[in-house]
Amino acid sequence: MEAAFATRDMKLPHIIGPKTGHKIHPESKVEIQKWLDKELASGKPKLPKEIDMTTYSLRYNELGWLRVTGLEQHWEESRIRGALKKDEIVLKTQGVTGLALVLPTGVFSGDAFKLQIDDQEITASVAGNLSFQKTEAGWAATAPATGLRKKPGLQGPIDDAFMDAFTFVGPSVEDDSIAGRWAESEFKRAKHEWRRQFRGEIVEDTLATLTEKELANRNLVLFGTSKSNPLIAKVLSELPIKWTTDTVQFGGVKHEGNVAPILIYPNPLNPERYVVINSGFTYREYAYLNNARQIPMLPDWAIVDVAEGGTTQYPGKVLSAGFFDEEWKVSDLR
Repeated sequence: MEAAFATRDMKLPHIIGPKTGHKIHPESKVEIQKWLDKELASGKPKLPKEIDMTTYSLRYNELGWLRVTGLEQHWEESRIRGALKKDEIVLKTQGVTGLALVLPTGVFSGDAFKLQIDDQEITASVAGNLSFQKTEAGWAATAPATGLRKKPGLQGPIDDAFMDAFTFVGPSVEDDSIAGRWAESEFKRAKHEWRRQFRGEIVEDTLATLTEKELANRNLVLFGTSKSNPLIAKVLSELPIKWTTDTVQFGGVKHEGNVAPILIYPNPLNPERYVVINSGFTYREYAYLNNARQIPMLPDWAIVDVAEGGTTQYPGKVLSAGFFDEEWKVSDLR
């Protein structure tokens, strides 16, 4: 850990409690408290002069007066360092394709300030557009590109849908196929386990009861097949997948048999929210023993053989799984 701190030009205080079990050594506790009191006395700066932020996901994209709005590749280290000087901001980026400045009133004396991003100088207006995108020609003051793209709060993976308001829509028509029965079982399980693990009741709708307000403000979590769930049938043609009774075609690969897709994707009925197909939170009974295991167990998508149903770790035999790219596309998997 000390070495990791050193790579960020920080020093980690190291206080050793000799011959101590799983507790704080009494004398060490006194030293730790002295250090904490000293650090806390200075308080948190209202406007930090320096920022050093590392992220692997746009779910975590804010620090001080800086917002990261685009990444070259999720789950790869992306870093941005910033220095706020007199009438100037200097930024160094790694793996970042979009950023925005959120500056309080009066931070600069004039109407304009100098902005340097990766050694490129830009004249910026305090009252102007403070959103910047990396292009082939360099950084430019422009809003993020329209269309499907991973952005803060819409970047996956599957479990991210449960970080905001959501509603479940389960099967409403009987489907006696193996995939249909599996989806029905996963629907019941997801509702039961949400109550069991998070002590809350699922908001549940049907196509008939789903309101425009819910569609605008909630992620849709759909269980079933195109036969058993009319909403799945409605959005399926807009998703990057072809799913029939006995095949799933995805990323140039066709899976045959008792297979079903699990995925998260921008909702075709409202691209500012997610649609999730056939999944609640993705850790299962195996993880209940220890909260260190209670982490996402599936990425953005998975193709699952459901013939034997779910296990204590996975919803079925995972045949293939992965992440969409930054434009919510999947490369050819063959």
